[in-house]
Amino acid sequence: MLILDANETMGSTYEGDKSRFDCAKQVCLDLLSDLMIRSKTHEAAVLVLKSPITKHHFWEGESKGDDIPFPNILELGGDGIMTGVNRPHPDLLRQIRALQVTPSSRDLRGDFCDGLVVAADALFQRTSGKKYQRKIILITDAEHEVHVDSQQLLVVLDSLRAMECRLEVIGWNFESHAEFKQAAIPKPKEEIGATSTTGQENNDDSATEASGKDMDEDKDEEQEEEDRQLIKSQNEKLLLSLTEKTGGFVLAAQELQP
Repeated sequence: MLILDANETMGSTYEGDKSRFDCAKQVCLDLLSDLMIRSKTHEAAVLVLKSPITKHHFWEGESKGDDIPFPNILELGGDGIMTGVNRPHPDLLRQIRALQVTPSSRDLRGDFCDGLVVAADALFQRTSGKKYQRKIILITDAEHEVHVDSQQLLVVLDSLRAMECRLEVIGWNFESHAEFKQAAIPKPKEEIGATSTTGQENNDDSATEASGKDMDEDKDEEQEEEDRQLIKSQNEKLLLSLTEKTGGFVLAAQELQP
């Protein structure tokens, strides 16, 4: 399972005239092409986070409004049309090439925690009781807010461990990286990190009304940057914890450079 983050921040320039999202798509294309070349028995699916379209195996278009489970996640099966894990087809590669980041995605759902739930269930539906080597690869800059449902994530972790499925993260501009040779032994009352937050209180009263509009705008930009860095830092810690519990790794994208 490949999980591709289409949050608006992934549109940031990363390498020359390429964006983070362009590079992320290329990673997806390379991984899928390699699977297709090495064996006809390999199977895959791609989940797109922060998608304006909701389509996955949990939802067939019958629910409306708040009843939609895991909104703003697009699931592309191996044929690029249907949902579910199956043999990758050239049409899936064409669908990935056509993907774009989602403008103004801040208020959309479809964070990487929801993506992990959908990915784990898709793997279970396809491979339960069968001999498969399972893997989830998440490609993200981790700069979107996530809602952490601790109980739900613990269920997902138990499922991934039972399936011997590793979580591997390719993180754009990550500060941290780590590799875990095997899944950590579950501890009693295991907990998951707290949800990311924004809008921290600003108690700096040094600026006065006389500072003018420009200073207010500068403060807004500075606060926005601080909030973004806080979200990213908390998300990195969460992803490190999840990969440790599944015996996976977090790879900082800088390490992909020659």
